Amino acid sequence: MSASKTKLTFKTLQFSCDLSGSDLNIEIIKTLPDIYVLREGMKGSFEPRGLYKDSPRPDSYISFNFGEMTFPIFVSTLWSHRNMLASVGDEYRQCDVAYYHEGQCNLEFAVAEMEKLSELGMGISVSCYDVNDEE
Repeated sequence: MSASKTKLTFKTLQFSCDLSGSDLNIEIIKTLPDIYVLREGMKGSFEPRGLYKDSPRPDSYISFNFGEMTFPIFVSTLWSHRNMLASVGDEYRQCDVAYYHEGQCNLEFAVAEMEKLSELGMGISVSCYDVNDEE
């Protein structure tokens, strides 16, 4: 079988946190230990594509994670920084889960992690991607 025809048969979960707000202080967030900034934008900036392509952004945003870890550890890491997160000036918080899988997609989150996210004021967004779906 050629390399281009090899089926992917792995499962990968990726977690990130999105914050935005007109008074969001991105620099404070960047001081978190072991943070990986995935995307960021400043209030008033013009984006290369998307909603704010031809107009200034009304808010600042940042999307970040802490590298590869399980969901409970990700939530515990966010929880350990709750005092700092309370002071960054955000108006929107979201925890994103991307699940790369083969076949059926099933995810389950424990009540303890969901309670912590709720206390942090975070919703959760889940996207599932079938690694064998080439269309």
